[in-house]
Amino acid sequence: MISSSAAAWVSSARRSFHAWETGPLFAYARCGRDGHEARDLVQGYCAWAIETDLVGRFDPARGRLRSWLLLWFQGYLRDEAERAGALKRGGGVTTEAVDEVEVAARGLSPEEAYDRAWAQALVARAFARLKVALAVDPRIRWKLALVQLIEVDGYGRLPCVEKYAKQNGVTEEQVRHFLEDSKPILKGEITREVRESCASLDDTRAERDYLLRCLGPR
Repeated sequence: MISSSAAAWVSSARRSFHAWETGPLFAYARCGRDGHEARDLVQGYCAWAIETDLVGRFDPARGRLRSWLLLWFQGYLRDEAERAGALKRGGGVTTEAVDEVEVAARGLSPEEAYDRAWAQALVARAFARLKVALAVDPRIRWKLALVQLIEVDGYGRLPCVEKYAKQNGVTEEQVRHFLEDSKPILKGEITREVRESCASLDDTRAERDYLLRCLGPR
């Protein structure tokens, strides 16, 4: 039985499937394929997934959404490869050249590329939530601008606190406090994103921590 929170997530995910998941799926399909072929495969899979309500059949109690979508995508790719092979044998089409340079240069397996892209999409949604919250009050727009800098450059390349405070008419202490507070706030937003597709708090933490590790330096 899917919980009410998971059911609400499923409803949202159905509407957002293309925007949320095509990046990770493309990262996976791109391994061993040129960009055009990978894009066509992802588009075909997404159309099939929506038609069959694949997301609506997902049950958080039985595993990770990330793994669920990849498992079905792998099956879809096998089916498409068999179909293309049959057409080639029959003289129907020719296959395009394989280009693995981009992914090989990063040293990522298809699964690693998929998980990393999934993590990046997750963090982007967490930043989007935080930016929406900060944009409401004009008095804290300086926080919004700082979050936008963090999103682009991370915490390691932020401007001088003293200079930023003067530019925005706030104190250095305010800037330092917000920088300290922003890390748990962002982690909380990431946790919220993950929790919506997990069955328990333990599953949520495990999935969140795994995805954050995927974004670490390689």
